[in-house]
Amino acid sequence: MIKVELIGDVYGLSGYGEHARNFAHAIKDKIDLSIKPIKTVQTPAPIGPKDARMLAELGAKEQSPDVRIMFCTPNFYQKEPDVKTVGWFNWEVDRVPGHENPTIAPIFNWHAKLNEMDRIWTSSTFSKVNFDRCDITSGTDVVCGPVDTDYWAPGKHVPKEGVLYVTHLPNGDSISKKGKPFTVGYIAEWNKRKNIDAFLAITLTTLPPDAVIVLKTGVESDDKNFVKERVLAIKRSLGMATYPKLLLIEDKLTNDDMRGLINQFDVYFSTSRGEGFDLPMVQAMSMGKLCAGVNWSAHEDYMDSSNSIELGYTLGIVRGPVGNVEVLPPLYTAHQLWAMVDEADASLQLSALYTNWKADHKLSDYDETKKNARDSIIEHCSYEQISTHAVTLLEELVGSSVAHA
Repeated sequence: MIKVELIGDVYGLSGYGEHARNFAHAIKDKIDLSIKPIKTVQTPAPIGPKDARMLAELGAKEQSPDVRIMFCTPNFYQKEPDVKTVGWFNWEVDRVPGHENPTIAPIFNWHAKLNEMDRIWTSSTFSKVNFDRCDITSGTDVVCGPVDTDYWAPGKHVPKEGVLYVTHLPNGDSISKKGKPFTVGYIAEWNKRKNIDAFLAITLTTLPPDAVIVLKTGVESDDKNFVKERVLAIKRSLGMATYPKLLLIEDKLTNDDMRGLINQFDVYFSTSRGEGFDLPMVQAMSMGKLCAGVNWSAHEDYMDSSNSIELGYTLGIVRGPVGNVEVLPPLYTAHQLWAMVDEADASLQLSALYTNWKADHKLSDYDETKKNARDSIIEHCSYEQISTHAVTLLEELVGSSVAHA
């Protein structure tokens, strides 16, 4: 049996940390797995009992691995001699930092770090195509971020009332399960790429006052009032007399609470400009929720017109009027592209969904679409699919003599 050491910030609040935990759950019974925690982010994740038990058990194991898999951004990569090393890396725009940019600071030259690995794994065909085009000579395999589709399933963990047990908005308005309003949600860190400004502009100006908008967000900032002040600024700029109810959630949520939150959405509505995977979208689709988003970047692997609502978009350069230069320099540069949602088209499609929902409060006309969404995630991202594929790749990497020793 192959001996594998998983290296990553498995206790940290990041996409890489959650992917690492999911991957460990998916594959731990098929290989001899150990875990080496490292620290890459400052904020700890709300670890549930199941994760805690697994991390404690596998973190205590000592072995000499045949393969190391690094679940982190390339600036943390370390290649050990005589051990095959895989870098698991997702990227959300069309070029890797450092490619065609030789003057970039070494810590951000991820192109060079990727090429130090024996192999690169990534969650999407989009990333593989771009890594190949950017001369990642290590070679890239698509190993989708695994999702527990039995856990993220329709009807699981339904709160008794309200949205995530919240029965009242900050202004005192009630949100009860009885007569539940049309609810649109988005789960995203507040940054330029996630494009929350567009999400709020579309939903606040399109939906009527009896609808509810839920934004689960956070921001890496010492300013504790950043989100609330930004929302107020957006509302002032829109100049509307009345708005739909808006529920902001900035707390860290356990998976149980996140599942309960998604279960309250009628529509998961993403305005992201680019994704390396988009775990919240995948979780929502696995739960049979109607999802809307731009079908570009990683979304292309599991979204299409049969299982989701595709929003119109155009491609534009990352730096410029909607650039990210102030927020994440210098990983995003002028020669990269990302997608900009067509706000007018998104507004029209959201308005049509609300009109449809008014008929039966269930969006029944989209039952087949929602079923197809879950089927797509089971096909592309389930534990069984990903673990079987990963084991095959590991056997190819180390050779059959080691794999079956």
